[in-house]
Amino acid sequence: MLRRSSAWIALILGALFLGATIPVPAQADPLYPWPDPDPFYSAPADLGVLNPGDVVRTRRIDTWMFANSDGWQIAFRSTNSAGHPILAVTTVLLPRGVANPPLVSYQAIVNSLGTKCAPSHSLFNLELQESPGLYLGLQRGWAVSVPDHLGPTGAYGAAKLGGMITLDSVRAVQRVAELGLTHSPVALAGYSGGGMASA
Repeated sequence: MLRRSSAWIALILGALFLGATIPVPAQADPLYPWPDPDPFYSAPADLGVLNPGDVVRTRRIDTWMFANSDGWQIAFRSTNSAGHPILAVTTVLLPRGVANPPLVSYQAIVNSLGTKCAPSHSLFNLELQESPGLYLGLQRGWAVSVPDHLGPTGAYGAAKLGGMITLDSVRAVQRVAELGLTHSPVALAGYSGGGMASA
């Protein structure tokens, strides 16, 4: 096996030295990360005419993991580090039986560049380590919003982008009238990379 690998390396280095191009297999996909197949995460063609924090779409979600709560996901317009419009998503958990709760925007730790590891997915597949900690806020009667603060391309460490998504997620949550959070006081919290977005 080692001999075969060495032969391939020698062939590639020789080709590069001679200025030859190395063909890329047809099935290679240069786009990474791959777009989420769920159409909820797809940006509309007219995204650029919307203002930061404008709501694009909402949906109710099953909050089976978080007892006595109701959940929504909100897709909204935000901005990337280069100033271009992007579609971002936040997940909102509301404590049942609490009118006009305060809102905590919690920016979670994300240790992956794959969009399938964003909080809107990992909150419900047991991958997000802080998921049980969200009970603390819910039990105190707080609404909790957890944005996908790395954006649609999983831009880890892009704190400017994360900050804009965080603030726009709060705007979006307050603009969804059925959540009852329009005039709620807001606090930000975050851990690790989520701390950068919060800061």
